[in-house]
Amino acid sequence: MGQELETDPMELFQEWRELVNNNHSENPQDRYLRFSLQELGNKYNFTDDLKEELFDTFKEELSNKLKLINNFEFILKKETQIKKILFTEDVRELNEIKVEKFGLQNQFDLIINGDDVGYMKPDLKYLQIGWNEFDLKPEECAYIGDRWEKDCELGQEMGGIGIIIGRKDERADFEIESFEELEDILIL
Repeated sequence: MGQELETDPMELFQEWRELVNNNHSENPQDRYLRFSLQELGNKYNFTDDLKEELFDTFKEELSNKLKLINNFEFILKKETQIKKILFTEDVRELNEIKVEKFGLQNQFDLIINGDDVGYMKPDLKYLQIGWNEFDLKPEECAYIGDRWEKDCELGQEMGGIGIIIGRKDERADFEIESFEELEDILIL
């Protein structure tokens, strides 16, 4: 993009980061990378083809560089009666890239994307969809993620177990470094 515009790529990157950092919309579509690239493209009068090329490049890079952390597949591939629900504020298009790359399509009992809810996390609707789908009580669930506010706080306030992975946060009920540690917390 920098070459095409004869502009310093770092300057463009900084402008894009500013667009992202100043976007406080609760709508996942407005926080979606495609949206911010279009905003930047509009400023520089990118053609629609160039905007699409930029987004395709991002999706390819995402797929190439994405890695699972903290032995994530351990919990997904373990045979258990526990329902595994993925709550992500990512839009479906990007989440599918992630799930397909690691062959996890059939590892979740339910996947709830930002498109399904219409709001960024935290929002109670993410949890309610999962609870309603499987007739679960909030206090019977564990809420696992890397950000307490987005992933654990609401569920923990409803009586469930909040588990932070990969970082310290004393507000959570448990802090773990690897999904294997869930065997010590949950009955798997």
